[in-house]
Amino acid sequence: MIRKAWYAVCQGDSVREQPIKVTVHGQDFVIFRDSQGTLHAFHAYCPHRGCDLSLGTWDHEELQCPFHGWRFNTKGACVHIPANLRGSRAPARSALPSYPVAEHAALVWIYTLPHVEDTQSMPEFVTFPELNQPEWAVSFFDVTWQAHFTRVVESVLDVSHLPFVHPDTTGDVVPVVDGPECSVRDRGIKIHPSPFA
Repeated sequence: MIRKAWYAVCQGDSVREQPIKVTVHGQDFVIFRDSQGTLHAFHAYCPHRGCDLSLGTWDHEELQCPFHGWRFNTKGACVHIPANLRGSRAPARSALPSYPVAEHAALVWIYTLPHVEDTQSMPEFVTFPELNQPEWAVSFFDVTWQAHFTRVVESVLDVSHLPFVHPDTTGDVVPVVDGPECSVRDRGIKIHPSPFA
C-alpha cells in the first residue's frame, strides 16, 4: 500500500457537521464540515483518553470530545480543557493531528500523512482525468471484500481470471489475452488486455 497518497474515503454528500469515521490502511480518521461547509479531517481518537471523536460534536467551530469535553479548533489545536483551571492553556502535546482533505468528483479524499509546515513534501492532489470529463458519469457502489488490500488490487488488475472465476459476468469469452497493450505516461499506467477491456 502507498502510505503517502490521497485516498477517496466516502461520498461528499454523506459528510455533514456531525463527525463520521473512515478508515484507510487500518488507520481511523474523523471527517466533518464546519458551518461554512469546509471539510476537515483529524485523527479519530482524542489524545487525552482515546475516546472516539466520531461520537463527539462540531460546536461553535470546534470539535468537542464526548468524554471530557476537550475542544479542538480547525487546525487540531486543543483550545479548551474543561477540567483545567479557567484561563489555563492546553499543553502543546494535547493537539490533535489534522490531515489534508479535498472534495473532488463528488468524493472526499484524505492525504494519509498529517499536515506539516513544509507543504512541499505533500504531493499535489491529482485524480484520473476522466473524473473531470462531462461525458463520464460517476456511479457509486459499496462492497466489503474479506480480503487483504493487496489481494483486492491484484484481483481487479488480473483480468485473465474473469472467465474462470466470474463466467456469469463475462459470458462466453476465450481466455486468451491479446497483449496486453501497456504504456506509461506522466503519472499513469495504461493496460489494455483484449478481449476483456
